[in-house]
This record gives sequence, C-alpha cells and structure tokens, in this order.
Amino acid sequence: EYRDEHGDCNVPKNYEPNPPLAKWVACQRAQHRLLQKRRPSHMAKERIGRLEGIGFKWDGRCEVWDRRLGELQEYRDEHGDCNVPKNYEPNPPLAKWVACQRAQHRLLQKRRPSHMAKERIGRLEGIGFKWDGRCEVWDRRLGELQEYRDEHG
Repeated sequence: EYRDEHGDCNVPKNYEPNPPLAKWVACQRAQHRLLQKRRPSHMAKERIGRLEGIGFKWDGRCEVWDRRLGELQEYRDEHGDCNVPKNYEPNPPLAKWVACQRAQHRLLQKRRPSHMAKERIGRLEGIGFKWDGRCEVWDRRLGELQEYRDEHG
C-alpha cells in the first residue's frame, strides 16, 4: 500500500498512518546491516530477494537524499539559486535538508565526523549549490543595489 501511494518503499521512521510498518521496515534494514557485517541476523536470502523484488532499498537515506536533490533542482529552476530559506513554507523538509547539507559540509571542513561524501559535494556543486548561502544572497543584493543606483542615480 505504501509503495502504491508514495512510489517507493522508503517508509519513514515516524510514519504516523502505520507506526508498526515503519518499525518493521527499520528492523529489516537493521537485520540486513547485521548480515552485511557477518553478525547473527534473522535476514534470510529469500527475504532479501522478496524485498528487493518490490523495489526495497537497503539504505533509505540515499533515496531520500536523491529526492531532495531533485526538489532542490526544481527550486533552483524556479528561483534562480539554491538558497532555500529556513522557513520555506511550500517545502519545509527541503529547507531543513539544505541546512543539514551545509552543516555536514562545515563539519567535514573542520575534519570532524560528517555524512557528507565527495560524490554528494560534486552533485550539489554541479547544480550551483553554494556552501555559504548568506554570501550568495549578499552578492545578489549587491547586484540589485547596483542596478538600483544605475537606474536612479
């Protein structure tokens, strides 16, 4: 049912319409991680095949990341930049995701543990993402001010 409605099997951990399903999905991923680490697990190869047969992804975070990147590209196409405001009402999860990408990048720059991978940095920069959104906004406002000065003297 979830897949038919949402187009994927990436049930969020806090899925209110069906908390037992969310817990079960998280358990399947946890059991698969144990199996990958060669630790005791209840995950059988037959179950892996059945889950993968319906499009189940073992790392749901990657799927969400890709979806958010697509949403960011749509935002950029509409607004001309990737600076999603923190209080972006049409898509609050996108605003939170953008802030998280910048925070993870800052951690990486400080050589602290981070989930930001080089591949993701390249994909973000490839669509024009700026790591310090405030600088980009400042530059845009300066340009607008120069245009105002040129028009009004």
